[in-house]
Amino acid sequence: MNELQNMNWACMPKITRDRLISSYFCKTDSSNGIRDYNQGYLDALIHICGKHNLTSHIEPPELIFVERQKSCDFLTEMYEHAKKSESEAELQAFQMAINFIENLLGERCLPETKEQAKSLNIGDKVKIVNVANPMLKDEIGIIKALPTKDESRYEVGIDDGWTLLEAKYLELYVEPTPEFKVGDKAIVIDKKSPHYGEKVTLVKKTDVDWLVINTFSDRFYLTESRLIPYTENKEENSRKQLYDALCQLESASINVRKCLVSL
Repeated sequence: MNELQNMNWACMPKITRDRLISSYFCKTDSSNGIRDYNQGYLDALIHICGKHNLTSHIEPPELIFVERQKSCDFLTEMYEHAKKSESEAELQAFQMAINFIENLLGERCLPETKEQAKSLNIGDKVKIVNVANPMLKDEIGIIKALPTKDESRYEVGIDDGWTLLEAKYLELYVEPTPEFKVGDKAIVIDKKSPHYGEKVTLVKKTDVDWLVINTFSDRFYLTESRLIPYTENKEENSRKQLYDALCQLESASINVRKCLVSL
Protein backbone atom coordinates (compact mmCIF):
# COMPACT_ATOMS: atom_id res chain seq x y z
CA MET A 1 0.00 0.00 0.00
CA ASN A 2 2.82 2.40 0.90
CA GLU A 3 4.42 1.88 -2.51
CA LEU A 4 1.22 2.87 -4.33
CA GLN A 5 0.77 5.88 -2.05
CA ASN A 6 4.37 6.93 -2.69
CA MET A 7 3.82 6.71 -6.45
CA ASN A 8 0.65 8.81 -6.19
CA TRP A 9 2.50 11.37 -4.08
CA ALA A 10 5.48 11.55 -6.44
CA CYS A 11 3.23 11.99 -9.50
CA MET A 12 1.71 15.20 -8.11
CA PRO A 13 3.22 18.62 -8.85
CA LYS A 14 4.91 20.25 -5.84
CA ILE A 15 2.26 22.98 -5.62
CA THR A 16 -0.45 20.31 -5.33
CA ARG A 17 1.46 18.45 -2.61
CA ASP A 18 1.91 21.68 -0.64
CA ARG A 19 -1.82 22.42 -0.83
CA LEU A 20 -2.74 18.91 0.34
CA ILE A 21 -0.31 19.15 3.26
CA SER A 22 -1.77 22.51 4.21
CA SER A 23 -5.30 21.16 3.93
CA TYR A 24 -4.37 18.09 6.02
CA PHE A 25 -3.03 20.17 8.91
CA CYS A 26 -5.88 22.66 8.60
CA LYS A 27 -8.49 19.92 8.99
CA THR A 28 -6.54 18.22 11.79
CA ASP A 29 -5.99 21.42 13.79
CA SER A 30 -9.56 22.74 13.35
CA SER A 31 -10.69 24.63 16.45
CA ASN A 32 -14.09 23.02 16.13
CA GLY A 33 -12.57 19.59 16.43
CA ILE A 34 -12.60 16.87 13.78
CA ARG A 35 -16.17 16.64 12.56
CA ASP A 36 -17.55 13.74 10.52
CA TYR A 37 -17.02 15.68 7.28
CA ASN A 38 -13.43 16.54 8.17
CA GLN A 39 -12.75 12.99 9.34
CA GLY A 40 -14.00 11.54 6.04
CA TYR A 41 -11.86 14.04 4.13
CA LEU A 42 -8.78 13.16 6.18
CA ASP A 43 -9.38 9.41 5.83
CA ALA A 44 -9.59 9.75 2.04
CA LEU A 45 -6.50 11.96 1.94
CA ILE A 46 -4.48 9.54 4.08
CA HIS A 47 -5.70 6.56 2.06
CA ILE A 48 -4.60 8.12 -1.25
CA CYS A 49 -1.41 9.91 -0.21
CA GLY A 50 -0.31 8.18 2.97
CA LYS A 51 0.06 9.89 6.35
CA HIS A 52 3.83 9.42 6.20
CA ASN A 53 3.94 11.61 3.05
CA LEU A 54 1.55 14.25 4.38
CA THR A 55 3.62 14.72 7.53
CA SER A 56 7.08 14.49 5.94
CA HIS A 57 9.24 17.41 4.83
CA ILE A 58 11.30 15.22 2.47
CA GLU A 59 10.60 15.77 -1.22
CA PRO A 60 9.88 12.57 -3.20
CA PRO A 61 12.08 11.64 -6.18
CA GLU A 62 11.09 13.43 -9.37
CA LEU A 63 9.30 11.27 -11.96
CA ILE A 64 9.56 11.56 -15.73
CA PHE A 65 6.44 10.98 -17.85
CA VAL A 66 6.25 9.74 -21.44
CA GLU A 67 3.33 9.05 -23.74
CA ARG A 68 2.60 5.32 -23.93
CA GLN A 69 2.15 5.35 -27.72
CA LYS A 70 5.48 7.13 -28.23
CA SER A 71 7.29 4.58 -26.07
CA CYS A 72 5.59 1.72 -27.96
CA ASP A 73 6.53 3.21 -31.35
CA PHE A 74 10.12 3.71 -30.22
CA LEU A 75 10.44 0.14 -28.95
CA THR A 76 8.88 -1.26 -32.13
CA GLU A 77 11.49 0.62 -34.15
CA MET A 78 14.22 -0.79 -31.92
CA TYR A 79 12.90 -4.34 -32.48
CA GLU A 80 13.07 -3.81 -36.25
CA HIS A 81 16.63 -2.46 -36.09
CA ALA A 82 17.67 -5.45 -33.99
CA LYS A 83 16.21 -7.86 -36.59
CA LYS A 84 18.30 -6.20 -39.32
CA SER A 85 21.55 -6.20 -37.33
CA GLU A 86 24.45 -7.36 -39.47
CA SER A 87 26.94 -8.04 -36.68
CA GLU A 88 26.88 -9.72 -33.29
CA ALA A 89 28.17 -6.57 -31.56
CA GLU A 90 25.42 -4.45 -33.12
CA LEU A 91 22.73 -6.96 -32.10
CA GLN A 92 24.01 -7.05 -28.51
CA ALA A 93 24.02 -3.25 -28.34
CA PHE A 94 20.40 -3.08 -29.51
CA GLN A 95 19.44 -5.89 -27.13
CA MET A 96 20.98 -4.10 -24.14
CA ALA A 97 19.11 -0.90 -25.05
CA ILE A 98 15.82 -2.78 -25.51
CA ASN A 99 16.17 -4.59 -22.17
CA PHE A 100 16.95 -1.32 -20.40
CA ILE A 101 13.89 0.44 -21.86
CA GLU A 102 11.58 -2.51 -21.19
CA ASN A 103 12.70 -2.73 -17.55
CA LEU A 104 12.41 1.04 -17.17
CA LEU A 105 8.91 1.38 -18.65
CA GLY A 106 7.40 -1.89 -17.47
CA GLU A 107 5.13 -4.46 -19.10
CA ARG A 108 2.18 -2.08 -19.63
CA CYS A 109 4.21 0.20 -21.89
CA LEU A 110 5.37 -2.49 -24.31
CA PRO A 111 4.04 -2.57 -27.90
CA GLU A 112 0.81 -4.46 -28.54
CA THR A 113 2.71 -7.06 -30.58
CA LYS A 114 4.32 -8.31 -27.40
CA GLU A 115 0.90 -8.88 -25.80
CA GLN A 116 -0.33 -10.71 -28.89
CA ALA A 117 2.70 -13.00 -28.80
CA LYS A 118 1.47 -14.39 -25.47
CA SER A 119 -1.34 -16.27 -27.23
CA LEU A 120 1.09 -19.09 -28.02
CA ASN A 121 -0.04 -22.58 -27.05
CA ILE A 122 1.70 -25.81 -26.17
CA GLY A 123 2.79 -27.59 -29.35
CA ASP A 124 3.06 -24.40 -31.44
CA LYS A 125 6.12 -24.05 -33.63
CA VAL A 126 7.99 -20.81 -32.98
CA LYS A 127 10.93 -18.93 -34.45
CA ILE A 128 13.41 -17.40 -32.00
CA VAL A 129 14.13 -13.73 -32.83
CA ASN A 130 15.94 -10.70 -31.38
CA VAL A 131 18.18 -12.73 -29.06
CA ALA A 132 21.82 -11.88 -28.45
CA ASN A 133 22.85 -15.56 -28.41
CA PRO A 134 23.84 -16.47 -32.00
CA MET A 135 23.27 -20.16 -31.23
CA LEU A 136 19.55 -19.48 -30.71
CA LYS A 137 18.87 -16.77 -33.30
CA ASP A 138 16.45 -17.92 -36.05
CA GLU A 139 16.17 -21.42 -34.53
CA ILE A 140 12.83 -23.21 -34.84
CA GLY A 141 11.45 -24.70 -31.63
CA ILE A 142 8.25 -26.07 -30.11
CA ILE A 143 6.40 -24.65 -27.09
CA LYS A 144 6.67 -27.25 -24.30
CA ALA A 145 5.26 -25.27 -21.36
CA LEU A 146 3.42 -21.97 -20.86
CA PRO A 147 4.34 -19.16 -18.46
CA THR A 148 3.15 -19.44 -14.85
CA LYS A 149 2.92 -17.10 -11.87
CA ASP A 150 6.42 -18.13 -10.83
CA GLU A 151 7.94 -18.26 -14.32
CA SER A 152 7.10 -15.61 -16.94
CA ARG A 153 8.98 -17.36 -19.75
CA TYR A 154 7.99 -20.06 -22.24
CA GLU A 155 9.74 -23.40 -22.25
CA VAL A 156 10.86 -23.98 -25.85
CA GLY A 157 12.13 -27.34 -27.07
CA ILE A 158 15.06 -27.15 -29.50
CA ASP A 159 16.54 -30.31 -31.01
CA ASP A 160 17.35 -32.54 -28.00
CA GLY A 161 17.31 -29.71 -25.45
CA TRP A 162 15.17 -26.80 -24.29
CA THR A 163 15.45 -23.16 -23.21
CA LEU A 164 13.35 -20.54 -21.40
CA LEU A 165 12.41 -17.43 -23.39
CA GLU A 166 10.07 -14.48 -22.95
CA ALA A 167 7.28 -13.89 -25.47
CA LYS A 168 9.13 -10.95 -27.06
CA TYR A 169 11.75 -13.38 -28.39
CA LEU A 170 9.22 -15.69 -30.07
CA GLU A 171 7.27 -15.52 -33.31
CA LEU A 172 4.71 -18.08 -34.43
CA TYR A 173 6.32 -20.15 -37.18
CA VAL A 174 4.31 -21.18 -40.23
CA GLU A 175 5.71 -23.95 -42.40
CA PRO A 176 6.48 -22.60 -45.89
CA THR A 177 4.48 -24.12 -48.73
CA PRO A 178 6.82 -26.38 -50.74
CA GLU A 179 7.35 -25.13 -54.28
CA PHE A 180 7.97 -28.61 -55.72
CA LYS A 181 6.76 -32.14 -55.20
CA VAL A 182 7.87 -35.52 -56.54
CA GLY A 183 7.02 -35.88 -60.24
CA ASP A 184 7.09 -32.15 -61.01
CA LYS A 185 9.04 -30.90 -64.00
CA ALA A 186 11.50 -28.03 -63.68
CA ILE A 187 14.14 -26.09 -65.58
CA VAL A 188 17.74 -25.83 -64.34
CA ILE A 189 18.63 -22.13 -63.94
CA ASP A 190 22.12 -22.50 -62.45
CA LYS A 191 24.42 -21.11 -65.16
CA LYS A 192 27.42 -22.83 -63.57
CA SER A 193 25.79 -26.23 -63.91
CA PRO A 194 26.56 -28.35 -67.01
CA HIS A 195 22.81 -29.03 -67.10
CA TYR A 196 21.84 -25.36 -67.37
CA GLY A 197 18.59 -24.89 -69.32
CA GLU A 198 17.67 -28.58 -69.25
CA LYS A 199 14.22 -29.83 -68.39
CA VAL A 200 14.30 -32.28 -65.50
CA THR A 201 11.84 -34.37 -63.50
CA LEU A 202 12.01 -34.35 -59.70
CA VAL A 203 12.48 -37.88 -58.40
CA LYS A 204 13.27 -37.70 -54.67
CA LYS A 205 13.61 -35.02 -51.96
CA THR A 206 16.55 -35.16 -49.55
CA ASP A 207 17.27 -32.94 -46.55
CA VAL A 208 19.03 -30.29 -48.65
CA ASP A 209 18.33 -30.91 -52.34
CA TRP A 210 16.43 -32.85 -55.01
CA LEU A 211 17.40 -35.93 -56.99
CA VAL A 212 16.39 -35.13 -60.60
CA ILE A 213 16.51 -36.89 -63.96
CA ASN A 214 16.83 -35.19 -67.35
CA THR A 215 15.57 -36.28 -70.77
CA PHE A 216 18.81 -38.22 -71.29
CA SER A 217 18.13 -40.29 -68.14
CA ASP A 218 21.06 -38.63 -66.35
CA ARG A 219 20.51 -38.46 -62.58
CA PHE A 220 22.02 -35.73 -60.39
CA TYR A 221 21.28 -33.60 -57.33
CA LEU A 222 20.30 -29.92 -57.30
CA THR A 223 19.11 -27.54 -54.57
CA GLU A 224 15.63 -26.08 -54.96
CA SER A 225 17.07 -22.58 -55.50
CA ARG A 226 18.65 -23.78 -58.78
CA LEU A 227 15.31 -24.81 -60.24
CA ILE A 228 12.20 -23.07 -61.50
CA PRO A 229 8.88 -24.76 -62.29
CA TYR A 230 8.53 -25.87 -65.88
CA THR A 231 5.53 -24.34 -67.63
CA GLU A 232 4.53 -26.17 -70.77
CA ASN A 233 4.08 -23.88 -73.76
CA LYS A 234 0.57 -24.32 -75.18
CA GLU A 235 1.68 -23.71 -78.77
CA GLU A 236 4.56 -26.14 -78.37
CA ASN A 237 2.22 -28.69 -76.83
CA SER A 238 -0.24 -28.32 -79.73
CA ARG A 239 2.54 -28.88 -82.28
CA LYS A 240 3.65 -31.98 -80.39
CA GLN A 241 0.11 -33.37 -80.37
CA LEU A 242 -0.22 -32.65 -84.12
CA TYR A 243 3.13 -34.34 -84.77
CA ASP A 244 2.07 -37.41 -82.77
CA ALA A 245 -1.24 -37.56 -84.66
CA LEU A 246 0.56 -37.39 -88.05
CA CYS A 247 2.94 -40.15 -86.96
CA GLN A 248 -0.01 -42.32 -85.97
CA LEU A 249 -1.74 -41.54 -89.29
CA GLU A 250 1.40 -42.46 -91.26
CA SER A 251 1.74 -45.68 -89.29
CA ALA A 252 -1.89 -46.55 -90.04
CA SER A 253 -1.34 -45.74 -93.73
CA ILE A 254 1.64 -48.09 -93.88
CA ASN A 255 -0.38 -50.87 -92.28
CA VAL A 256 -3.21 -50.35 -94.80
CA ARG A 257 -0.77 -50.55 -97.74
CA LYS A 258 0.67 -53.75 -96.35
CA CYS A 259 -2.77 -55.25 -96.17
CA LEU A 260 -3.53 -54.26 -99.80
CA VAL A 261 -0.28 -55.77 -101.03
CA SER A 262 -1.01 -59.03 -99.25
CA LEU A 263 -4.35 -59.27 -101.11
